[in-house]
Amino acid sequence: MDSVRSFRLDPDRICSRETLVPYLREMFAGSLPEDLSGNLDALADALSELRDDTEVRISRSCMNKITENHYSWTVFRVLADVSAGNPHLLLHFL
Repeated sequence: MDSVRSFRLDPDRICSRETLVPYLREMFAGSLPEDLSGNLDALADALSELRDDTEVRISRSCMNKITENHYSWTVFRVLADVSAGNPHLLLHFL
């Protein structure tokens, strides 16, 4: 990975559809489609097409919060599934 975009996942901003999309648009800066909604299938498709190397850093405390919220956990599972098939998306556990 030459130039890698890197950000720390904020569990408070992935806990609902209302906060998820603006947060991901900010974090993935121009790499996601403008018409992306809170639909997680559409998110998975968009992240599967990601071609910019991106590292998502996830701390232990972040994972603890993610497991306490069903929507956050579902978003995390989408990220994990997509990263397994897209070499441009790396989940880094701190």
